[in-house]
Amino acid sequence: MHRNPNDIEVVEMPMTITTSHGTMTRETLEEYNKTAKEAEEKRLADQRAEAEARPRGECPFRRGRYDPRCIASCALYADGCTIARKEAQHDTAGKKCPFGPYDHACNSSCQLYNGGCTVIAAI
Repeated sequence: MHRNPNDIEVVEMPMTITTSHGTMTRETLEEYNKTAKEAEEKRLADQRAEAEARPRGECPFRRGRYDPRCIASCALYADGCTIARKEAQHDTAGKKCPFGPYDHACNSSCQLYNGGCTVIAAI
């Protein structure tokens, strides 16, 4: 607070900025933006790391979809497809897969392939 030549008290208030996140001072807004940027960068890095950690194999039950890869939100997923935990009894590469809308041949790109079709081993 200071007095001007006319003896009127003048109170200086910090400038406030109103955003969709509320009203705040410039310093608070700068700190908010810095924190929000760091949080967004962390979220994107986590998202990239999660995408890289996802299994690359295709799920025979998802064939015919835009993205047939095995997904972590599947009920059969727990650090990989739970059906594919056992080793296959024999190699089934090249045989017709009974799952999905098409007659695809069994191959190593399938999430259920572990030296052969693991559905046989799970039954």
